[in-house]
Parts: sequence; C-alpha cells; structure tokens
Amino acid sequence: MIGGIRFEHTHRMIAGTVALLTLWQAVWIWRTDQRKWVRNLGVLAFGLVLFQAILGGLTVLLLLPWVISVLHACTAQTFFVVAGALSVVTSEYWQNIHEQHTERDTNTYGNLVQFSALTLASVFLQLILGALRRHNVAGIHPHLFGGVMVTVISWSLFAYINSRFSGKSDLWLGGLFLSFLVLAEVFLGAGAFAARTQSSAEIEPPTGTVLLTVAHVAVGALVLASAAFLFLISSAYHRNNRT
Repeated sequence: MIGGIRFEHTHRMIAGTVALLTLWQAVWIWRTDQRKWVRNLGVLAFGLVLFQAILGGLTVLLLLPWVISVLHACTAQTFFVVAGALSVVTSEYWQNIHEQHTERDTNTYGNLVQFSALTLASVFLQLILGALRRHNVAGIHPHLFGGVMVTVISWSLFAYINSRFSGKSDLWLGGLFLSFLVLAEVFLGAGAFAARTQSSAEIEPPTGTVLLTVAHVAVGALVLASAAFLFLISSAYHRNNRT
C-alpha cells in the first residue's frame, strides 16, 4: 500500500460498495414502486455500475488507453445523473410537483424544458472535453471554449428562470445553485491549470495540484447533476401543466 496503490485499491473498494448499494436499490424499487419507468431507471443505474466496472478493469489491463479512460469517466458521470434522478423521482417532493396545477402558458414551460436540455447537453459535452484534456488527447483550448459556452448558457438559463419563474422556489434556487457552481468551477479550473503548469516539470504533481484537480472534477459532476435536476423538474412541470 505505497504510492498510488492505496488510492487505486480504495477506489475499487468504494466502487464495490456502490455496486452493492445500487443492486439493493434496484431490487427495492422493483418491489415497491409501481411506475415502470422508475423501475427501469433503477435497473439502468445497476447496469451502468457493471459497465463502469468492466471499463475500469479494461483501463488497468490495457494500460490506460484513452478511449476506454474517457468512456470510463463519462459513464461515471452518467451514473451520477441517474442516481440523482432516482433520488428525486422517488421523493415526496416529486409527488408534490404533480399535485400542483398552474395557469401558466404551456409554451413557457416548453421553452424552459428546451433551455434546460440545452444546458444539460452543453455541460456533458464540456465534461467530455475535460476528459479528453485530462488524458492528453485534446489541448486546453476546446475545454476553455466549452467552459465559456457552459457559463453563458447556464447563466442565461438562470436569467430566464428569474424573469419567468421567480415564484417557483425550486426552479429559482436550482438555477441559482447551478450558476454558483459554474462560477466556482471556473475558478477551480483556472487554479488547477495554473498549478499543473507550474508543476509540469515534476515527476509527481504536488498535493495541492492534485486536490485542485479533484475538486474541479467533483464540482463539474455537481454542475451536471444540477443541470439534470432542472431539466427533470421543468419536464415534470411541463407535463403537469398540459394535463
């Protein structure tokens, strides 16, 4: 347990725990929830964990091929979104959404769904660009462009929510939280890039550089989950308003 081995082994132990919990969750949902699409979502979460484990094994056995490594990273982010979605759609909060009826124009909610979908897609694209950058497949410029794109789109989404849905506290707080996370991600990304550039000549990066990079990746995952949350609840409001 020296060097990076302790991190790799701990990573596998945590992954195994997540897999067992996800299996338990899928069985539980299948036995207690009558909604077929929620059951399928639980099964999808477990399938993603298994696929992620296979990709992780191939990453080690094949000595970090960039295609599998990038796919490994993207699968992890997808699982995170699905797990977050399950926590929302099985909650009492989700039930309360479907009990609310508004007189708002259906097109207004439809525009919000499209806007939030665009935000979610831009964030996921940026995460792919970040993974390509991290594995030295692409340079920094596509990732920087993606950062600008996500910042503009996410802040524009919050401005739209603030102007049309200020009375909906969940939408407003979700948009505010997303905007705050994107701002934090910009600063963490700049800090991580500066730290990596400064320590590029060293064999092993300093602890501070590693922590900044990890924080940058972790907050990126939270940005993705927040964008997914806004898309999920805006879609629910839109369907509810049409019934």
